[in-house]
Amino acid sequence: MSLKNESATAELKVSRRQFMYQLSAVLGTGVACQLLDGSGFNHAMAYQAVEHSEKIAGAYLNQDQKLLLRTICDVVLPKTDTPSAAELDVHGFIVHQMQACYTTEQRKNLDDLLSLIDLQTKQSTQKPFVLLTPEQQIKILNNLEQAKLPFKQTDRDTFKSLKQLMVFGYFTTQVGATQALNYQAVPGGFKGSIKHSPTDKAWGSHSYY
Repeated sequence: MSLKNESATAELKVSRRQFMYQLSAVLGTGVACQLLDGSGFNHAMAYQAVEHSEKIAGAYLNQDQKLLLRTICDVVLPKTDTPSAAELDVHGFIVHQMQACYTTEQRKNLDDLLSLIDLQTKQSTQKPFVLLTPEQQIKILNNLEQAKLPFKQTDRDTFKSLKQLMVFGYFTTQVGATQALNYQAVPGGFKGSIKHSPTDKAWGSHSYY
């Protein structure tokens, strides 16, 4: 390995540790370790957002499923003073991570969940999820969150994992790390102790980009 490659590897390890700390503050250490295990971090950092990625049918999810996933991302992480998850192509990131890092069974679980949400929505409202009002969409996802019929505990577990991927994807974007999080330039001055409360934003770093 050349010195240049050794330096790049060292920088990647530092960035991974920094991002692990950042993600742990949001999701907890256990979840962060799971999401960043193996090649998860490398694949996440390699993803490039694609405008309107939901319009591109892929080998894993078709165009309708991608549009549904985009809408769910928009409901779970809506636009506030920062862009929504959908605007940052978090749905494309999720598809990318599922294809690169997850098992066939895990991909099928998400596929089945999207199909169930679509079916339940059409049966109860006679409309697809993407055409419902935000209030109706939130109600359905709340029922899923609470495993209310027709949703089961296994569906709730899959939805929980999906939300974790949404947060992971959101904070790997430049906007997520520099605007939704408190931004600290790296390298920067060392401060041994700073005040922090549970309501403060976690710290992010632009060094990942």
